[in-house]
Amino acid sequence: MAEPDSADTLISVRDRASGHRRPLVLGAAAVAIALASAGGVSLLWPDPAPGSPYSPLPSYVAASALPGPLPSPNTTVTVPGTSLRLLEHPADPVRLVAYRIGDETQVRGPSGFTGLGIPGAEVAMSPDGNWWAVVVGTEIRFTDPAMREAFRVRLSGHLERPVWSPDGRRLLVTVRGTGFSSVDLATRSASAVVRVSGDTGQYSWLPGGSGVAAGAAGGGIRFRDLRGRELRVMNWVGRPYGGGAFSPSGDRFVTWCPSGGDVCVWDARDGTRLASLGDSTIYGWWDDTHLVMADPEGWEPGQVKVTDLQRLLPDRLLTEFGARGAVPVFTYARQR
Repeated sequence: MAEPDSADTLISVRDRASGHRRPLVLGAAAVAIALASAGGVSLLWPDPAPGSPYSPLPSYVAASALPGPLPSPNTTVTVPGTSLRLLEHPADPVRLVAYRIGDETQVRGPSGFTGLGIPGAEVAMSPDGNWWAVVVGTEIRFTDPAMREAFRVRLSGHLERPVWSPDGRRLLVTVRGTGFSSVDLATRSASAVVRVSGDTGQYSWLPGGSGVAAGAAGGGIRFRDLRGRELRVMNWVGRPYGGGAFSPSGDRFVTWCPSGGDVCVWDARDGTRLASLGDSTIYGWWDDTHLVMADPEGWEPGQVKVTDLQRLLPDRLLTEFGARGAVPVFTYARQR
């Protein structure tokens, strides 16, 4: 199956047997485990077995933190010349920053959406909203929110899938078929391309920005340090989506389910499966207990909603667009 069209589009999946969304798989111990961990989550993952990066397969425990209330939208933004309607609140941690129809990308600036004018470019907005990264070919262009260019960085190899570190100080890019590189915003320079083998798909930051993660050619997810040294492999989970795979806290990530079809949410410490989802397009994490996704029930194909992993609370409508014609490729970004 093809990679998603956007660095912020997680995965489009469907229950192939029935055509309907499968319910989340959640155990009865979910509440107890969530309450027991309410004091905080450790991101110090257990070390793999001595002499091997492969970790033992954990037992299945379906558990998830309890979802919190969502802010109700108090602002409606319409995009002239389109059917787009954005329902927003100043407290939202995520908002729509760009969309693409065909080869034309529209980016959101202080005065609204404007055409980028660079066919085929990929864009990513920094968490503080002060920088755009525009990736095209072997080049990364860094601009201010109004798309005024500040500097460029060139690397060898075809660059794709830009993703900002959580602190907004570095940009990670995948070098197709080769490995990865990162750009330091303070020095305006890029690291040498780290060449590795055996990885698949796009790279994402590990929690804290200490390393990267990508799919493992033999299955599962592989963690590396910034020099490319293999740290760990969880070979029982499915192939990860790169830039948006990890939740904001870094304590969980999303992959294709290993059996195919659906997407699964996993505990980042020990690889325990927390939830299974299906029949939707996921655009990223809202917080640790909610995902931004196309209407999870499939009844409203022109809607993007915020939904919790347990489906305990009503969904919140985030974006509406015309269900007929080409479906836009949306880019949502976290904002501080």
